[in-house]
Amino acid sequence: MKVHILSVLLIIVLLIPTAYAADIVLSVNQSDYYFLTGDEAVVPLVMDNTYGKSVNGQLSYTITQQINQQGFQYTSSNTQSTSFSVDEGTGIINLGFGTSDTPMTMNVGLTFSYTEKEHREVTLQDIKLHFVSQSSEIKNEQNSMQSSSQTVDEKNQQQDPSSESNQQPSQPNPQELLQNNQISQDSSALKQQIEQQAQQQQQLNEEFLRQLALNEEFVAMHQELQQQGYNVSSASVNPTANNSGTFEINYEKEDGDRAVLEGEMQNGKMKELQKQTSRDQRDLLELLTQDKRFKEYEAQLTDEGYMQQNIEFSQEGNATNIQLQYSNEDNSTAVITAQITNNTVDTVELYKEDDSMVPLWFWLLLLMLITITGYLIYKKYLKKPDNTDEAKPVLKEQPFDYVSTAEKMIAKAVECFENGDYKEAYGKAGQALRLFISYENKLNKELTNDEVIDYLKEHGMKYEQVEECFELCSLVEFAKYKASKDDFDMIISAAKEVIRRS
Repeated sequence: MKVHILSVLLIIVLLIPTAYAADIVLSVNQSDYYFLTGDEAVVPLVMDNTYGKSVNGQLSYTITQQINQQGFQYTSSNTQSTSFSVDEGTGIINLGFGTSDTPMTMNVGLTFSYTEKEHREVTLQDIKLHFVSQSSEIKNEQNSMQSSSQTVDEKNQQQDPSSESNQQPSQPNPQELLQNNQISQDSSALKQQIEQQAQQQQQLNEEFLRQLALNEEFVAMHQELQQQGYNVSSASVNPTANNSGTFEINYEKEDGDRAVLEGEMQNGKMKELQKQTSRDQRDLLELLTQDKRFKEYEAQLTDEGYMQQNIEFSQEGNATNIQLQYSNEDNSTAVITAQITNNTVDTVELYKEDDSMVPLWFWLLLLMLITITGYLIYKKYLKKPDNTDEAKPVLKEQPFDYVSTAEKMIAKAVECFENGDYKEAYGKAGQALRLFISYENKLNKELTNDEVIDYLKEHGMKYEQVEECFELCSLVEFAKYKASKDDFDMIISAAKEVIRRS
């Protein structure tokens, strides 16, 4: 019966990699692409589909543009999506992002979402496209990026760095696919759509800036800052139409003082417009430090060992909100917040990390009550007279099935690896090997890797392959070595062989 169960478990373990092998992988051969102004920007995207059939889904792409024009820099971002089908096997599509007559940088992010038994997503981020005016500025270098799919739940968790690249070393690069003419036939429509979106977004940004420059309120504040010696350093715009949207213009003086002009325009009219300079902030902070409430709170924090770490300013209509952050040697934090309107300090409040905590005396009292109540219940209901004459049942301890436990650990390790949890996978595999060797040799306790190897050496047993497995597991667990399917398969095979020999 035991042999039959072990056979079934072994078959399940062997089938797990097959069940999880199907995947979609996106890759590009560079992280930064350079194009001359006026040339068309084209990025070859490799799509590898191992499901054995075409997979339908949604391809989303986010384009963030950073444009330098006549000494003026601005950024904007836009996201679009379209239905898309990834053909079976490995192919390449050429993504076109249009042209630019001026130097600029595009940051592109791609996400393909689909459902095969569960909702999955594969994402490639931070593909940078640089339009430059001189050939000497072109720095195209091979630096491949690759990403495989994850479930949505996995994506929401913190990703392991090894999941981003080198997951499938045999993946062909775009040049090889171009030579083999393995280009998807439906890429032209997608290429045209992305190119059109990029051009439309750039035109919308430029028209919005022109409309902004025609607004009298904006021009008045802009000229006021220029007369004070401020020059535009950068800008961020987010237009919803050619004369509507939000903006943030940053200025800087030669001495390092900064200013910001931000607001919202609707149909060419200014809905909100706010200006604040470094000097304004210093004046407001000086006004706050003279406030009696602030002095009391700061003195209290100083007495308790807190030191100021950071100051943040934000606008809310005509009011300015100030937030001063503090911390002490125990890493406890505190915040003083204030609101100032028309040079009047309206509110000052102190928030400490332990303000919401229950007082210590409450927990001590609760512990005493629980202890007393527990003792009374034990004394009245649970304590039985000691009757040595009565026969006491003998409990027979079940032997520890270390073989089955080790096999379950191996199966769990394989599952973790296929799900992209590489540290856990290598950790489980090493733990299974240590546990089996310990109990197989009647040591019956958890051993370290070194203790296992020392024992095998002292008793003249083969240890080389086991030592190699332990080293790989430790390197991956402590992020000193990237996960490799070949290495992991070798570890699992070695662990199964050790158990099989028993």
